[in-house]
This record gives sequence, structure tokens and C-alpha cells, in this order.
Amino acid sequence: MSRRLDLRWVFRVGGLVALVIAYAILWLKMLNDPVEYTGSDFITYYTVGVIANRYGFEHVYDFNLQKAVEEEIVGFEVADSNVMPHNHIPLLNPLLAILVTVTDEKYLLALCVWALILLQAYILAIWTLLRARPDRMDASPANLLAFLLFFPLFVSLMNGQDTVLLVLGAILLVSGVVKHKDWTAGLGLALMTVRPQIAVMLALPFLFTNRRIWWGFCAIACVFVLVSLAPLGLAGLNSFLDIMSTAVTGSRDTAMFNVIGFLSRALPSVSTSLIQAVGWVAYVLGIGGLCFLWKKARQVDERLLGLALILSLLLSPHLVYHDLTLLMVPLAIALWEAIGAEVLRRNDAAVVVLAVSVFLLLSFMHITMQRFVVYLFMDVLLVYLWQFPRLNYWLAAKMPPVVKESECRKR
Repeated sequence: MSRRLDLRWVFRVGGLVALVIAYAILWLKMLNDPVEYTGSDFITYYTVGVIANRYGFEHVYDFNLQKAVEEEIVGFEVADSNVMPHNHIPLLNPLLAILVTVTDEKYLLALCVWALILLQAYILAIWTLLRARPDRMDASPANLLAFLLFFPLFVSLMNGQDTVLLVLGAILLVSGVVKHKDWTAGLGLALMTVRPQIAVMLALPFLFTNRRIWWGFCAIACVFVLVSLAPLGLAGLNSFLDIMSTAVTGSRDTAMFNVIGFLSRALPSVSTSLIQAVGWVAYVLGIGGLCFLWKKARQVDERLLGLALILSLLLSPHLVYHDLTLLMVPLAIALWEAIGAEVLRRNDAAVVVLAVSVFLLLSFMHITMQRFVVYLFMDVLLVYLWQFPRLNYWLAAKMPPVVKESECRKR
């Protein structure tokens, strides 16, 4: 084995060990700090399960009841501004009710069990992603672990968020397009309705290129809506619509990682309403741009989907850190393109993913650096996927040729 291969092996193992140790420390630190674990987003999901069991599903979107239950959990009065309304579709509400029942209303136990459930769902999602293009990237343990240690994914687990449905949906969408399985792609878009603003931006362009995917999305999404909204009743439905109508307006804008967040921090003297208006205009223009691009392309491939996924995050009216887990999909697509162009070895894909996670983890220690690294990462992915033929040609000219695996076996 050459020195070069030894060095790659060191980077791979070193990155895996470093991230596992860092995540274990952060997780144990949270479990030993009541302020941290009750300040996690999971408290909102847990409260939904408690309310569903005690008062019925029709009351899960009652803000005052949610506030009372959260105060019972933390043991002191909570200001209205510190209570995050449950602004998520009710698809997971029955599962949350079962979770609270099984764990006997023990908050910490419920948090750990929920994290294990989400982790298993992520393993399934990543395995599906790695199986989408086996000619470019295999479902090896190294690749599976590298994507499983993607830093935003860990943040979503710490917060107990349902981001896994968003990621699984995007993976099914890409896999369905790559393998020409339109209903699989439609199912993926329907799962992404956990973030409706992202699902709509990705679904509408299919009206101009592949309407089977669009109609599949509409049919499956309607089934999800009917099944999840039925237990709420009329009163619960009204409460749900009230919360959803205000879910993406003025909610922690300066903490967002989208265009609205960038403008809010760069122009603090400008009114929130004006920045929100600019953000929504950018969002609508983004949908129009993707529709035009889809129609012009006639056939959508994984590269265009990768571009659309990044744009849907940047232009989304609401985007917090754990939603960045979705970036693992365009990252995988970028790696497919690099491996296909022979500017990156298949065995080096895991190293790239681990390196990205290490940089994101280190940047998390300082808020300014964190935002810079996140925007830089998204911009680099966006530029590469947009200009990958030229960039691959330039990289191939500047770098030594990649030796194919078949040639390595012959040697």
C-alpha cells in the first residue's frame, strides 16, 4: 500500500473517530443539563404526545395547553415568547402519542428513544441514497458512517426534529428520477411536505417536464393530508391553520440560514416586514426560475435536482440549522459527478463527507464563522453543480489522473 493510500486511510479513520467522540461528548453534556434537554426542540414534540394522550388529538395545536404542559415539564413558568408553537403537519402525532405512552411520560427516556427511532430512519435514508447510483458510490460501511456523521444530521437528532422525513423524501425523489420510477419520486415529494415551502418549490416545476411525478405527488400528499388531519376535528383544524399561517413570518429571522436571514443580519436597520417581502419575492422568483429551467431542460437529471435542493434551502422563507441536513443529498450528487468525471476516487468520497462535517462542527463554536462556513458550503455546491463540466475539465487538467479500481486490481 502506498504512502498516499495510507494517508487517506488515516484521514478516514481519524475523521470518524473524532466526530464520534465529539458527538458523544455533546450528547452526554445535553443529557446532564436540564436547561439543554428541556430547551431542545423535542419538548414541542413530546408535548404533542402528552396532550394527545390526555386531552385528545384535537387539542394538540392549542397553544395555551402546550404552554401549560411545557411548564409542567420544566417546573417553572415559561414566557409565551419562549414557547415554540408546534408548526408541523400532524403526520407524526400518533407516533408521538405512542412514544409518550411507551416511555410512561418520562421525558429523558422519550428523548433517547425518539433519537434512536430517528437514527434508524436516517440509516434507511442514507442506504437508499448510496444505492441510487451504485456505479458511482457504493453502500459501503465507510460511506454509510460518513453520511450518518454529517454534522447537521447530528444537530437534528439533538433537537429531536422530524428532518429525517425531509431528507428521506429528497432521497426518494432523486432515486426515483435516476431510476425512472415516477411514483417513487412523487412519494418523495409528498414526504417533503413536512416542510411545505420546500416541497412546493420542488414539485411545481414538474408540471413542465414530468407530470406523472407531479400527479403522484398530489395524490400521495392528499392521502397524507386526509389521514393526518382527520383526527384533529374542525376545532383542531382551525388551530392548526392558525399556527401554520404564522409559521414562516418573522420567526427568528436573524438566526436563519436563508436569504431572509442573510438580509436581516446584513441590514439590521431595515424593517422586518420589508425583508420578509423581499424574501418571499425571491422565493416566488426561484419557483419561476426552476419552472423555466425544467421546461428548457425537458428531462431532469440528478444534477438539476441537486441545484434545486440547494436553491430551495437558500430561498425558503424559513430555514434553521437542522434543515441543512438536506444538503447531504446535493453533496452526494456532487460526489457522483466528480467520481464519474474521474477527478475523485470512489474510496475518497467518505473522506470528503467527513471533512465537510469536521469543518461544520468546528465552525459551530462561533456564530459568525458558523454562518460563513454554511453559506460557503452551499455556494461551493451550487457553483460546482451548475458548472461541473467546465470545473471537472479544469480539475482533470490540474490534478493527476485518477486510477480506476479495475486497473488497481490488475496491478
